[in-house]
Amino acid sequence: MVQTTDDPDNKELTHNPTPAPEAPVVKNPASDAVQRFNPAPIWIALVLVTAAAAGGGYWLHQQTGQHHQTLAAVVEKQATDIASLQNARQDVTRQLESALLDFKQVSAERDQAWRDFNERVNTQLAEQSRRLAQLSSSSRARFLIDEARFLMRQANQRLHLEKSTESAERLMVLADGLLAQAATELGNPAGLLAVRKQIAADMQALNAVTDVDYSGIYYQMDALMGRMDGLALAAAPRQFEGEPNVKKWQREADNLWEEITFAWRRFAEELTAFVRVRRYDKPVEPLMPPEHEANLRANIKNQLQTAQWALLRNDSRLYQASIGRAVEWMRSYFPVSPERDQLADALTQLQALNVSQTLPDISGSNQALETFRAQLRFEQEAAQ
Repeated sequence: MVQTTDDPDNKELTHNPTPAPEAPVVKNPASDAVQRFNPAPIWIALVLVTAAAAGGGYWLHQQTGQHHQTLAAVVEKQATDIASLQNARQDVTRQLESALLDFKQVSAERDQAWRDFNERVNTQLAEQSRRLAQLSSSSRARFLIDEARFLMRQANQRLHLEKSTESAERLMVLADGLLAQAATELGNPAGLLAVRKQIAADMQALNAVTDVDYSGIYYQMDALMGRMDGLALAAAPRQFEGEPNVKKWQREADNLWEEITFAWRRFAEELTAFVRVRRYDKPVEPLMPPEHEANLRANIKNQLQTAQWALLRNDSRLYQASIGRAVEWMRSYFPVSPERDQLADALTQLQALNVSQTLPDISGSNQALETFRAQLRFEQEAAQ
């Protein structure tokens, strides 16, 4: 039997070869617990914990050293990077300062250029405003002068083409009124007053001329030519110049005696239609064949058209001669009739008109106005 003694100072095992007789022992729970407690595991655990702590501390020391080395390298690298960044920052700062100086210089130059441009624009605007004010003040006057120039040209055309002094004078009056307004706009310049003086002289010359209605005469001759086709050249019975008219009796009887008288007169009238007695002091001319009637009418119309042409050319001799020839042919070849007499009398009245007219020269006012327009244009260009 091996007996183990729990002695903290003596840990040796005692072998008793001879077992002693067991005495009755009273069991104490507390002592049993003490006897059962074994501190070896605790010491083993403590040793292990100490070794682990030492190993961990050593490992931690190694790691801390490596960390410090790594940290030192990182710090050194960061310091190098910071130095590089500072150098780069300084470079960038210098570049920015240089760029800022350049920008300020460019901005100053641009501001100066803008101020110069703005000053030039303002100067140009002021000049344009001044010129526009001049043009606006003179534009109405120039318009009035151009209108007066047009009216004066129309007056010349009416005078020479239509031979109408009245129309020309009215147009000159209108032109003078427009020039009066233009003179007020321009401050009554001397050149424009000279133009108005010449216009007044031209209007006096027009007023002194006796007006001839050339258009009315021309259209009257057109109307008379249109009536030529209505004249009968071959009528039964034919009655010519110098032959007495046969009176046509009308029935106005109220009793038997008047009836007999009316019948007798009618019989005599019918008899005279078959028997005529004529006295000729000149040789008898043969009658015109019917196929030549169209030529006769055409020749008379040609004479009247020649008279119209002479009228437009202010040729009084040719005008009167052409109408006289047409009237002579009409009275010679057309039988006596109220239509023929009316037509011949109308042509004779037109022939008696004095169509000779001395037209005045009103081109002086146009020339004076052209001279003033050239002078006004020169002054405006010199002012600009």
